[in-house]
Amino acid sequence: MREEQKHRQKKGRQGLPLTAAFLGFLAVFGAGLVFLPEKVFSDTENRYLAQKPEWTPEAFLDGSYGEDYEKYLSDQFPMRGGLVALKALAQRSAGKGDVNGVYFGKDGYYIERFDREKLLNGQLQKNIAYLAKAVSSFGESLGEDHVRVMLVPSASQILTEKLPDFAEPWDQTEVYELLREAAWRENAAGKGKRGEAQDWPSWLLRPDQVLAGHSGEELYYRTDHHWTTKGAYYAFSCWMDSIGEKAPDMEKYDRTVVTEEFLGTIHSKLNIPMNPDRIEVWTPAGAGEWNGDSQFEVFYDGVPEAHGSLYEPERLKGRDKYAVFLDGNHALTEIVNTEAAGHRRLLIIKDSYAHCFAAFAAPYFERVYMADLRYLNQKLSELSEEEKVTDVLVLYQIPGFASDENVTKIAR
Repeated sequence: MREEQKHRQKKGRQGLPLTAAFLGFLAVFGAGLVFLPEKVFSDTENRYLAQKPEWTPEAFLDGSYGEDYEKYLSDQFPMRGGLVALKALAQRSAGKGDVNGVYFGKDGYYIERFDREKLLNGQLQKNIAYLAKAVSSFGESLGEDHVRVMLVPSASQILTEKLPDFAEPWDQTEVYELLREAAWRENAAGKGKRGEAQDWPSWLLRPDQVLAGHSGEELYYRTDHHWTTKGAYYAFSCWMDSIGEKAPDMEKYDRTVVTEEFLGTIHSKLNIPMNPDRIEVWTPAGAGEWNGDSQFEVFYDGVPEAHGSLYEPERLKGRDKYAVFLDGNHALTEIVNTEAAGHRRLLIIKDSYAHCFAAFAAPYFERVYMADLRYLNQKLSELSEEEKVTDVLVLYQIPGFASDENVTKIAR
């Protein structure tokens, strides 16, 4: 009995260093949370970090305070980037199919995975209803022929051959059908109609079909969630066809590689070694240097300082190199075509997928306004009326559209 007791005591003492180390770890990182200043923005992840939530009885009782505090701890944890990388490598070594919502694809592709049920039962249905309402409203004020919606699938929908064999990606094309039905109900409610949606509306484009026809090409970045300039070109061609225009052939553009050191948002999710992407800028053949003065003047967020190019070369020196296109995210971007022949004005309601797309569209309009509802609080109906908008394009990546709570502003 004594021997057994001695054995237990010895075993307990052997575990003391590990316990002490663990407690020390918690103490150090706990002190870091207390004494280190809160970070507002993560350059690595290219996003704003959760801040310490304010405690209120209401937030405590409905559970939102606990959820927000958990996000705060996760975002502000000291040495978070290194821990994220260690976790990703460990899960990858253990044979886990996806890590942090990312598939390890073939040929160096890292492709985001999306939870269908979470999106369908979350914000998506609300956003579809608001978008349907906005389409109806713009159709009445501008004419349905002047309204287009282009929801772009992510890489998992198009680059199926790059996915790992076990992957079961969300079929994002169901969003088109959901939107068609919602728009029909919105229209039918005002006209007293009953039944089911029949014809496919001319305003609802199917870029998925165009992109799928070129799935063997580089349509998406390997380390980022955006499409490439080539992917945007194919969607531009689809949009031009829908408005009765013809896009220039691909050979009519000069293509310049502006960086080969781009590590994007998916790299930030994992923070592990990856081969960087290259970014191409496409300009009309013979138009001169891509980073020189052009026929366009660009204004950001109402500031009366004209930028003479659609591109910001300085952004290539930072981490968010995709911001070379129109300087990244702004609430409102205005592009003035100083050589415009007509008076058509385009409003693009968008996420960042529109940034490399806009360069293709800009030559065909006197002005292009790009509204990002994540940052813009002005009513779109007022903006459209004040700026004498003639055409509207809603351009989003489907998963981004599905989860963005700010899309509710679209019908104001």
